[in-house]
Amino acid sequence: MERSCQLLGGVNLAVDYQKMKDAYYGTGGYENGSYLKKHPRESETKYENRKEVSYYLNYVAPTVDGHINPIFREPATRDWKGSVSDLWQLFSEDADCAGTSISDFMKMASLPAKLYGVSFIVVDNFEVKNQPTNKEDVIIQRIMPYAYVITPDKVKKYEIDRMGRLLSITFSEDPDEDINTEEELVYRTLTATEWKVTDEGGETIHKQGTHNLGIVPVVPLLSRKQKLDKELPSSEFNAIIRT
Repeated sequence: MERSCQLLGGVNLAVDYQKMKDAYYGTGGYENGSYLKKHPRESETKYENRKEVSYYLNYVAPTVDGHINPIFREPATRDWKGSVSDLWQLFSEDADCAGTSISDFMKMASLPAKLYGVSFIVVDNFEVKNQPTNKEDVIIQRIMPYAYVITPDKVKKYEIDRMGRLLSITFSEDPDEDINTEEELVYRTLTATEWKVTDEGGETIHKQGTHNLGIVPVVPLLSRKQKLDKELPSSEFNAIIRT
């Protein structure tokens, strides 16, 4: 008996991910002082002078890094065997098609996960008309799955079951050269059986297809030991950022 246990999740729009990013990198309002509040009786001249002489003591970056760096101080021990072990070896050496090893890639994915509370690792494959028919050509041409990271500010919506497993996810991305659109962003939806790229409202379908994975090819990387819930988890560094 199949039971429906879908829960509609979504981004908490009250979360200011840009301010979190600025707090870590010391950019934006932390760099130019615009995050300082203007006092009711403060003149505009004094307010501008106060912003000009202000400075930012960045406690966020070393605190976040202090949670991440010890995890990756020693390389993880990975072992794989079987007929596709050479493909796994290639993926471990170049996980994102930009020469990033799997260890470095996971460290990169851990930064937004720790800073924002969660990041999403997407596993995708190349869209090619003539897919290689043998493993040797796959390795030579590097036409095989690769991974990339989606930060929570790009997630538009998702569905999970009661165990917190993803049933579908929709996130924004820059349109590629094959998509003829004037929109600055398009939205990719991934499920356990299909994928599609649409406009924001989901009405115009630019691309679509199916796959036989049986699961959503996305892994939520949570900063704490918890399940993905109806709302995205909050950052454990909110108090420091607010301070």
